Amino acid sequence: VSRSFQIDSELFASDLCVVMDQTPPADPLETGAALICNFTDGEVIYNQSAFDRLYPASITKVMTYLVAAGRVDWDETVTVTDTMLDLDPASSVAGLKAGDIIAMKDLFYGLLMVSGNDAAQAIALHVCGTEEEFAELMDEAARSLGATGTHFVNAHGLTDEQHYTTAYDIYLIFREALKDSRFVEILSTPLHTAYYTGAGGS
Repeated sequence: VSRSFQIDSELFASDLCVVMDQTPPADPLETGAALICNFTDGEVIYNQSAFDRLYPASITKVMTYLVAAGRVDWDETVTVTDTMLDLDPASSVAGLKAGDIIAMKDLFYGLLMVSGNDAAQAIALHVCGTEEEFAELMDEAARSLGATGTHFVNAHGLTDEQHYTTAYDIYLIFREALKDSRFVEILSTPLHTAYYTGAGGS
């Protein structure tokens, strides 16, 4: 069985802006919080409420990737369970079904290319067994990067009062992710086809 993950307007980081022009905006942004930094030397070019607490939504998946990528073999397989698919019906998904056997690499593509909440939860539960344990690893990783204004309770980013970050912390997390060539490769891929064993064994 094959499935194509096609990038569209609902990319996981649709609210994340990476700019080449270093000219600060003339007027305050409508987003409520923003941070423009020079990646080379860390110079802050523009700051608007960069330390205010915000809901990260699917930008959460960048940390999910960082935590999982160094703990798994990209070729190892994951058997999708009903628990991994226990999500809000409104979730964006990669289309996984209980019983599917899929490589971790393809889950990463489903996580980042189509913002699959099912892929995020499958990754988290495969790595740790529980959502809570995986979220603890996410928090540890955030603290190690200096992202002390961040707290995670899930791997996908669905809104929760205890699931939050800041514009500054997003900068720290995303900067770390960009050091990983495989992360950059996924974000640069317009189309990925995943080959996996379906629930029916085909």
